[in-house]
This record gives sequence, C-alpha cells and structure tokens, in this order.
Amino acid sequence: MNALETANEVVRIAKNAGLGKEALELLDLKLALIAEQMTALEGQNARLKEENEKLKIQLKCLEPQGEEISQDTVGILKIFFEQAGDVSTGEITAAVKWKQSVVDYHIDVLLKKRFIRETTIGMRTAFGASETKFGLTTLGRRYVIQYLAT
Repeated sequence: MNALETANEVVRIAKNAGLGKEALELLDLKLALIAEQMTALEGQNARLKEENEKLKIQLKCLEPQGEEISQDTVGILKIFFEQAGDVSTGEITAAVKWKQSVVDYHIDVLLKKRFIRETTIGMRTAFGASETKFGLTTLGRRYVIQYLAT
C-alpha cells in the first residue's frame, strides 16, 4: 500500500467513525494536498532516475577505454603519481632500470590513454640538453585513485 492509498484508507475510516462534517472536509483537503505532493514527488523521482541513467552513461565514457594496461605500464603510472610533478624519461629509466626504448613504449601507452601529457619539450643546444618531461593528467590521477590505490 502506497502513501496515497494509506491516506485514503484513513479518510474512509474517519468517515465510518462518524466524525463531524468539518473534520471530514479538513481530512479531504489534507488528502488533496498529499495527492498533489505525491504527484510532484513522483515526477521529480522520474526526472532524477533519468538524470542518473544519463550520468551513468557519461561516467562509463570517462572510464579507460580499449586494452588494459600492463603491470609494467601501471608501475610507471605509479611513478608519475608518487612524484607529483613532471618526470623525464631518463628519470623513469633510472628508477625502473630498463632500456630507454622500453620506457618510451610505456610512455606512448600512457600518452595514448591520456593518463600523462608532455609538459616540457626536450631540446639540444650548443650549451647542453634538456629532456622531455611528462606530467600526470587528471584522468591518470583518477585511474590511480580508483583502480590502484590501496
């Protein structure tokens, strides 16, 4: 029995109990108000359910798409997360002790997933060289928090 049916039942019982005309009129008025409020709430509930479904679809679109990333790539992503700043491929290579080409592969995967972005372009000049640096994106940070944080 829903709330409106319960209210109708209360009014029916009150009528059978021999309440005065004024009391019955007041109960009928209150019942009409409850019916209006229930209609408004049911409409609001339907809109919220629809909005919730749309938000679920949007959230699904934000989740990482395509192939899963390997544990090695996850390890590099964690380096970016723990560093909390820009990291060069040289720094990653030194941290994981892999060949530069292997680190470059994992960087490419993270760039494709939009988990990191290039923040500083590496340059070579007569005065020296600087390495390209990468930083964690909001999407990458979210991935670590949602799927990797313990």
